[in-house]
Formats: sequence, structure tokens, C-alpha cells
Amino acid sequence: MVARLRTSRAEEEEEEDHEGEETTALQHQQHGQMRTQGGTTDYALFLCWPPWRHPMASEALQAYEREGGRTVIYVGHESCTGDAAFHRRLEERWQLARTVDIPRWPFLSDRLLVYHHSSTIVS
Repeated sequence: MVARLRTSRAEEEEEEDHEGEETTALQHQQHGQMRTQGGTTDYALFLCWPPWRHPMASEALQAYEREGGRTVIYVGHESCTGDAAFHRRLEERWQLARTVDIPRWPFLSDRLLVYHHSSTIVS
């Protein structure tokens, strides 16, 4: 999974040059549009502080699952990032593989969490 934020006009122009090309993995753009780009099985979906109570994270996760994605890297905390559907979907369909403590602001308890899709877990 590729997620990126455009940082310059040159990147935007380069992106416009590739409009209409056939792709297969999700790419989340600056303004919330989603499109596919490459295969997802070799990529992770990375979500860092997805907007609280906004469907962006759950929609991205669903699209990533449809493309066969297997790894999610999420930075945040359930009480202040993502929406209920995102957290419910992670709990129901994904297995927590790793928790990483990260530097944080005082009084916040966010962390980096790595999940693998339940269908890829070998018992």
C-alpha cells in the first residue's frame, strides 16, 4: 500500500502525467480521493493519526482488504483517531503483531501498532 501526501507542484504535475493509467493498489491522496496503484500484497497500509470520527481510515482499510492487503501499520489511539468502524474492523479481522512505543506529547498514549490480516496468520 502506498500512502503519500503531495509536497510540491512538480509532484502534482508528474501525477497528472500518469492520470488514467491502469493500477491495482490503493493510493490515498491529499484531498481524500482514493485510487489504485500497483499490487497491495507487497505493501503495508500506513495510517498515522487518521482523523477522529471520520470514515477515512475505515474506508482505506476496506479498500486495502479488497485489494488483498495483509499488513497495516497504524499510529494513533482509539480514543482520538479513526472512527468506530475502523477500530471494530481491526479487532474483528486483523491480528496485532507488534506494539511499538513512540515519542509522544504529554498526556497522550498513542503508539505504533502493526497488524497482519487474520487470513495470513499461520497457526
